[in-house]
Amino acid sequence: MCYNFEQDVNFEQDVNFEQDALATRPMPQAYPNLLRSAINGCYRCQILKSVIDSFYDVGNPYKIEFKFAVNCEPSRDESGSRMFPEFEVWDVGKPHTVYIDLYRTADDPCPWEFLEVKANLPRDTASPASYSWVQEQMKTCLGLHPQCGTCSDSPVLPTRVLDVGSNSNDNTIRVLETNGLRGKYFALSHCWGNPELMPTKLTAHTLKDYRDKIPYGSLPQTFQDAVTFTRTMGIQYLWIDSLCIIQRDSNKDSLEDGQLADQDWIRESGMMCSVFDNSRLTLAAASSPGCTGGLFFSTKTIRIRGTNADGPYQIYARREPNHNAEEFPLLKRGWVMQESLLAPRTLFFGESELIWLCRGHRTCQCSTGAKGGLARFPEWYIKLPNVNQLNNHSTRLVYMKMWYKIIANYSATSLTNQTDKLTAIDGVVQYMRRLRNCEYRAGLWCDSLPLDLLWSTEIGDRERLRMNQRSLSLRTLWSSDKWLFPTWSWASIHGKVYWPIGEDLIENCPAEAVHVKLIEEHPTDTQDHHSACPAYELKLCGVVVPSSLGALQKVPILAGGWFYFPDWDDQLSDLGSDAKIACLRVLSTGYEYHSLALLCVDEDKSVYERIGVLYFKDVLCANPYPNSGTELKRKSEIEGLPFWWEVSKDWKPNEITMTLV
Repeated sequence: MCYNFEQDVNFEQDVNFEQDALATRPMPQAYPNLLRSAINGCYRCQILKSVIDSFYDVGNPYKIEFKFAVNCEPSRDESGSRMFPEFEVWDVGKPHTVYIDLYRTADDPCPWEFLEVKANLPRDTASPASYSWVQEQMKTCLGLHPQCGTCSDSPVLPTRVLDVGSNSNDNTIRVLETNGLRGKYFALSHCWGNPELMPTKLTAHTLKDYRDKIPYGSLPQTFQDAVTFTRTMGIQYLWIDSLCIIQRDSNKDSLEDGQLADQDWIRESGMMCSVFDNSRLTLAAASSPGCTGGLFFSTKTIRIRGTNADGPYQIYARREPNHNAEEFPLLKRGWVMQESLLAPRTLFFGESELIWLCRGHRTCQCSTGAKGGLARFPEWYIKLPNVNQLNNHSTRLVYMKMWYKIIANYSATSLTNQTDKLTAIDGVVQYMRRLRNCEYRAGLWCDSLPLDLLWSTEIGDRERLRMNQRSLSLRTLWSSDKWLFPTWSWASIHGKVYWPIGEDLIENCPAEAVHVKLIEEHPTDTQDHHSACPAYELKLCGVVVPSSLGALQKVPILAGGWFYFPDWDDQLSDLGSDAKIACLRVLSTGYEYHSLALLCVDEDKSVYERIGVLYFKDVLCANPYPNSGTELKRKSEIEGLPFWWEVSKDWKPNEITMTLV
């Protein structure tokens, strides 16, 4: 593109493209204008036209638009800012946009200095070059990352694994009952997709035959690719959930068959922590929405060569590799969250490249610099730290911060059965319990209970709602007759949650800042449904400030330092503005105040349900009385503390004992 891009002039005149592209043409441009400019000899426009024609089916050129701009991303350290192009192409009226990655290699001359130096990708993720890349990452990890574990000693294999053999010419695999056998194995993390498209699964009826053999050709494509990859990497054993855990078959199962599958599922799902924690490598079918999508994808890269006034040049283009793990079909599935977190090493199979993630390193084949690529999405590329690498103090802080990030991501995923909401992360709970050494209750930890109680729903999430108990046959350990999960747990909400608290509060929460305490402990994280106190009950002692829902709803969101975050929408229509609300003080730390909004459901027994969270930040404000000698005052000094924290300055708070359900 050039200064005269849209004008009817001689496009061969020389222009300062780099200066022009930096900021003056970020708006959509019409493809026919680019076409005319390229025909008239502008080599810059010829480059962009070649790229568009290679990656986009230009049917009607008058419907094609694109954007090409050079962005400058400032650095937070002393490494300098990052400049990179933004190149998008789309068809007007259609939602699909093609994102183009325009780059240069280290040794080739390039006319545009703002293009980043990157590596060319292999032609596909099943190529010899891709296998070599994975082997190099594995070698580095085993040799240099003690936090990842060396796996020098073969771990005890899961209850069942697939024996894939070592001969690529032998297309027979079998289910192996391990009985304490040791060995190295890979695990597959994948989306099931449509169950009808997964005819090959372990059931009470196929168990005997599958112990003998499973024909390679009978497997869905993702499983075939996983077997091929495992064999090529020299590993004999592979774990796949649907072939290593007995599944129900609604068409054939007798009552006994169904009970066998249920018992096997209960036993094996409780071992997910060790299955992935002990795996040599977990293969993540990141881009496949179902079992037929496969692991392997090809990549198209074009080379553009030409000559300008400075001499010959050579640049490259490809579809921009997607590093946003939140968009991967696999990571939209709730069960997968713990599979990636627990495994010491995960290999993500993307649409154009492989992504390596271990406890010591994260990288991808496109070699995007530290300021771009994977670094733009740090919250999704995380691993649980090795429990042997942490001391008690650092462990608690690391795990607390990580737990909040994990649940924030996990709450945005989907589950086929909502009863699995806590079960699907039980492996993470088992792993964390090794060093937290405290009681765990329905997604909350007792050593950080005041902070854990302060979860909040995402503002503007149209899907957020509280899950009630629709069928007594679908109960969980934490279910009451009314709610599937207790209202004080984030698991009770269908929708994204997060913790609106700063890291400084997590790292330093003094005892005097806590205004609520747990007054009764019992082993709620056992399978004992006959304990003296139901698991869904949480007995607390604290100060309650009376209010009404109408008054709380008048608190302006994101204004004046006051916040009320309701747990679900339409509370006024559900409960009424006159509904009496108890505001339970939880934390106050100098200039921050946190409370829970509770609805009393049994006044005689002091039983409450949570309906939201309240937050006040005592910000500095302009002093309305400037002659007093102080230009700035705290909001509380001018207006007093919020009515939901204290009724008045003369009000005397009293502690009460309550039960949250």
